[in-house]
Amino acid sequence: MESWPSTRIYLALAVGAVLLTLVSTARFGSGRFAWLFGPVPDPIGVALVTAVGWFAFRFVDGRGWVGHQSGYVVAAVVATALAVVAVAVDVTIPFPEDINRQWPESLLYYPTVAVVAEVVLHLVPLAAVLALTGWRFEPDAGFNGRALIVIVTVALTEAVFQALASAAGDDDPRLLPFVAVHLTIFGVVELALLRRSGLGPMITMRLTYYLWWHIVWGHARLSILF
Repeated sequence: MESWPSTRIYLALAVGAVLLTLVSTARFGSGRFAWLFGPVPDPIGVALVTAVGWFAFRFVDGRGWVGHQSGYVVAAVVATALAVVAVAVDVTIPFPEDINRQWPESLLYYPTVAVVAEVVLHLVPLAAVLALTGWRFEPDAGFNGRALIVIVTVALTEAVFQALASAAGDDDPRLLPFVAVHLTIFGVVELALLRRSGLGPMITMRLTYYLWWHIVWGHARLSILF
């Protein structure tokens, strides 16, 4: 069963991410994604990632993972709650000063990062797990034991990646357990949203979180904390 709403949403996100990267490159220069693409120009890198993501999305959709129920309100509320927690921790134990892109670059950068992150940290690992296990699911059938195993396994991808980055950077060591737990919860909810409600609520959660944490608070924290 092909999820046409989610399919159209993915195509729109892919095109939007490439267009935002083209605008960002013209305004601020290339290299904003050098941490991921190396010397490859940003627009080409984003186009390649979203192309890979397309095949990953079609695969997981074909395995019955993508749901069709409503979930936008849940996505926005949970993302806002998690952002509030992150801000509270940042006020108590500040993250490094330079963790955020500043305005107006952030308005172009983070929506693109959201799409890239969903592909690299969720859709591709999810497709890999489903391919390796051979498991198939009934759309909108809820969460059985296999679904929960898949959700937790894939959610750990982003949590481990960010925890390792935190440990290797200038972050206060006390932040490491918070980053690991916080992003595990984030990933579990996002993958559950994809399973229950489709790609729209899933990306809404990340975009809402990035809006509060990276764009709004990312700008305000520079004058409040430093």
